[in-house]
Order: sequence, then C-alpha cells, then structure tokens
Amino acid sequence: MVEVTIRTDNELALQKLLDFISTLGFQVVGKKQVKNGKGKSKAVKAGEQDLTELPIVWAEEPDVMALAGIWEGQEIDPEQLRKDAWGGRL
Repeated sequence: MVEVTIRTDNELALQKLLDFISTLGFQVVGKKQVKNGKGKSKAVKAGEQDLTELPIVWAEEPDVMALAGIWEGQEIDPEQLRKDAWGGRL
C-alpha cells in the first residue's frame, strides 16, 4: 500500500481535496494539524494567500474555440479515440 502526506496551510483546500479523493475510492487514514514552534497555528501574513478561499482562478470568459482546430486535418475514429482514452475499461 502507498501512503501520501499532504501539507498545506489552506484548510479549505485540504478539505475539498480530501472530499474529492474520497469519491475516487482512496482511503483517508488520518488528519493532524501541525503547529509552528511557538505552539500557535501559522497566521496569514500580508500578501500571503487567503486561507478562506480555494486557490483556484477560473477564467471569466474561457476561449472554448481556441481548441476547436486541434483535430483539423486528422482522421478521427471515435472507436479508436475511445479505446485510447479508456484503455478497454469500458
């Protein structure tokens, strides 16, 4: 069995990540909070990331047509594409 340790100051991002990986069937075996050397949790300093929001930036107007031509001039076989993407897991 493989174990992974994740360290972050962003409690909200960690919780969202744990929720997500749980839906994929991974087992979350433990969670602990490590405090700094003075016995207090690390405080957010000016200019650091806001720990109450997820560190994700969404495009306000995504350019969906930017990828429209990536298959131009190529033969596309839906069955082969599906097989390549899923590797026979369907």
